Amino acid sequence: MKRFFCSVFLLVGSALTAQGIPRELVGKWAIQRELPTRTISCWGEKEAKAIIGSEVEYAADSFTWKHIVVKHPTVAIAIVTAEQFQRDNSSPSVNGSQVSFSQIGIDAPEMKQVTISHEPAEITGATTEIPGDVVLLKNRNAIVFSVCNVYFEAKRLLPSEAEIRAAIAKLGENTDEKGFTKFEILYDDPRRSTELLVATLKPVRRGQYVGGKHPQVVWNIRALRSLTGLDFRAHTHADLTADEAHFLDHNPKTDEVHFFGTWMSRDRVWVAPVDAQTTIIRKWREWFSQHGKGFMYVNDPVADHWYF
Repeated sequence: MKRFFCSVFLLVGSALTAQGIPRELVGKWAIQRELPTRTISCWGEKEAKAIIGSEVEYAADSFTWKHIVVKHPTVAIAIVTAEQFQRDNSSPSVNGSQVSFSQIGIDAPEMKQVTISHEPAEITGATTEIPGDVVLLKNRNAIVFSVCNVYFEAKRLLPSEAEIRAAIAKLGENTDEKGFTKFEILYDDPRRSTELLVATLKPVRRGQYVGGKHPQVVWNIRALRSLTGLDFRAHTHADLTADEAHFLDHNPKTDEVHFFGTWMSRDRVWVAPVDAQTTIIRKWREWFSQHGKGFMYVNDPVADHWYF
């Protein structure tokens, strides 16, 4: 790689929007390697190697690299085509910087690019960029970005099994400012989180539970709904009260109900009869056995879609 002057990773593409940091970027990422491109940079090998092994962390409303924290950033998202990327990040001269999707290991015709605006940062005297402030989402577990026209790849740091189990045990306690449970650790490794959640499912006493005392299995199914976007119903032989039939969304033709239902205004939960609970738990296990490994998890944070 030639190194002479500093250029920037340009924001190009279509469908430009301003919003928060996207869900698929949230988490911790380890900068693992420099990518072999034909670019001219304001950095030498020493500066480039210095950031290898460091971590970038994205939250819904913040961005962190080492001691530098950007809070409540302005975020822009664009879809970048391979042609646009090469044209806007390469020199017109064949002797100048040349970079393409293929050089940075992307074989797709287009890619989502996330740009995080921030005040100039003190990284080195050659650049005010922050590693990871403009990224291409290569896949769920890999991102690409440049600093001083040097390109790097970072890999997602997955939580340990112990961390996932601890997060599951505390579902219902770790909440956001609106009182809704946060599933960030589970979202970081949705397949393993789903597997562990499914393994914990077991029937509980039928009936209603007041706010603050919802059973663990109810929270675990909420998490499963959020991770997968799925839900299951099952037939019950039990006679239902009027409240149970209403909140469990009883179908009088099939006698199917949900595992639980929630009275919104009072945060009171009705849990289905045990025969329906048992069948729904079996459906979750059968689904994961057949589809869990290759499933496209949705990681839906919108509580209205899974809480009630």
